[in-house]
Amino acid sequence: MGKLISIVIPCYNEEKTINIICEAIQKTMEQVDDMEYELLLVNDGSSDDTLKLCKENHFPVISLPVNLGLSGGFQTGMKYAYRKNAETGRKKYKDKVLFFFKEFWQRSGNLCRIM
Repeated sequence: MGKLISIVIPCYNEEKTINIICEAIQKTMEQVDDMEYELLLVNDGSSDDTLKLCKENHFPVISLPVNLGLSGGFQTGMKYAYRKNAETGRKKYKDKVLFFFKEFWQRSGNLCRIM
């Protein structure tokens, strides 16, 4: 069993893209050996069906009652990950984390650029 990496994704009104992003991350992480991961979505006070979709698809989600902005959502997720003792990008896993982002960008980069 490898180290745990938390992938924190702040979400604000992302009902149209949340499933696509989560599936792309899951497919990419399946290719990374020696590393466990958790996907953590932070619903940042969305007014659409973001939270509903997260729950329906059993995505781990923290829901904030109001919008704290990108940094507030990310900080919430990082605090949660820290308390679970997840890796936060230490040198030993730097190459694997970079591999993840490279693979993810290649698979969904067009989507990210449009948004």
